[in-house]
Amino acid sequence: MPQEQSFHLPLRASQIDQYDQTCKHLFSQKVILAYILRDYVPGFENCSIQQMMNDYLHDPMEADPFTNALTGMTNDRGHLRYDLLFSVKIPGEQKMYLNVEPQGLIKKNEAIMKRVLYYSSEMISSQYGTVFTGSHYEYLRRCCGIWIVFKAPKKHQNRVYQLKVQGD
Repeated sequence: MPQEQSFHLPLRASQIDQYDQTCKHLFSQKVILAYILRDYVPGFENCSIQQMMNDYLHDPMEADPFTNALTGMTNDRGHLRYDLLFSVKIPGEQKMYLNVEPQGLIKKNEAIMKRVLYYSSEMISSQYGTVFTGSHYEYLRRCCGIWIVFKAPKKHQNRVYQLKVQGD
């Protein structure tokens, strides 16, 4: 039986920004994203990693009015900053928006699922004026948020949680 191992990375305030930048760099690599998408996002399960890297993954923060508008955006409800926001082509479909949020530590009482829902809802509602206008909701693009937590409370370790809004 494999023995569980854990480690603790004590970070000083001066190291937190460096840690954050390292995580963002790691998760912005196409090969890492390809594995995550293939294993966790419907539509990519039949693609090879190489095919995904060449045909479906665009560079992070590519020149797209929507992703540019959301990066570090400020709105009338406060400040929201996405760690990594990508425009990704889905095989046989239009683009989708992918938010990747590496998190170092989730505290016991933090309402992480509500935070995930809030970020995802903002990704959807912010498409108005950049992806669609008026009542043309048919142009809304699919959104996906992937949160990777490195130090979660024991009951949430090694888990994948999915929040879905799905039609009939």
